[in-house]
Amino acid sequence: PEQTYAVFETERCKFPTEVFLELRKQIYAEWLPDSGYEIINAPEIVVTHWFWAPYKNERYREFWIPVKKVD
Repeated sequence: PEQTYAVFETERCKFPTEVFLELRKQIYAEWLPDSGYEIINAPEIVVTHWFWAPYKNERYREFWIPVKKVD
């Protein structure tokens, strides 16, 4: 079903899978409490952009979190 998502992405680096978990922790600990949004029961989406040489330092991950505005 159609949802509203907050979308975040890792820094662009050779191995974004290594920094992804830290980003996820920061989102839930720092962004979410003061954002005015709450998580809803819908799928989270992770998209990995995996480029090959010579662009492997440009790889990154997007993290899509289903949210709704708090009333």
